[in-house]
Amino acid sequence: MCKVTHFQRQLCMAGIVALLALPHAAQPNPPDERVRCEKYGFSMAIPRGWRAGTIRGITPMFINFNPRSAPEQPDRLPKGGATIGVTAANEMPGAESSPKWLRSTHDWAADEARNGGMISNPNISPIAFPQESGVSEAVMTAYDDPTFSPDDQNHHSVLVFWKFNGKLFSGHLTYVKGSAEGPQLEKIFLETLRSTRPLAK
Repeated sequence: MCKVTHFQRQLCMAGIVALLALPHAAQPNPPDERVRCEKYGFSMAIPRGWRAGTIRGITPMFINFNPRSAPEQPDRLPKGGATIGVTAANEMPGAESSPKWLRSTHDWAADEARNGGMISNPNISPIAFPQESGVSEAVMTAYDDPTFSPDDQNHHSVLVFWKFNGKLFSGHLTYVKGSAEGPQLEKIFLETLRSTRPLAK
């Protein structure tokens, strides 16, 4: 797992731990509720039946399981479990040195697929967002996370990279490889990202 993917996973797990402290952690968020990202000026809809929070109090994260019933190991998901995390590029390690992967959404996607998925020639495809989202230059890639021991849980990752207000962001869906819920989880993931809307000024 490359440092970017590992960093995103760590942030998402930290968000899950933060959810544990909330009195309503065992309950999904109410319908039509949104997560606000005040620092970057946008919000996202919360998928029906999912729980939502923020990563470091900044960007949205979502889980489809009760965090109090999650496995004790931080990198393991329950059956049918999935996480969605959103990360701003300038929150990533090393961003202050303006690495090559920060030049465009395509460069970031290619770097992530090569290092995170160990794919030498990654498949990166453009995807459409509604005009009212304010999102541009969105691309998507996916891969199976490498495992390094027989005890590792096999995960599948789907990633979308986009630009909003001149800044780069990534959305990261993780679920157990081979899960029957995979296609539905990917649909929910894309619907959630496409629900992005600028905050009213």
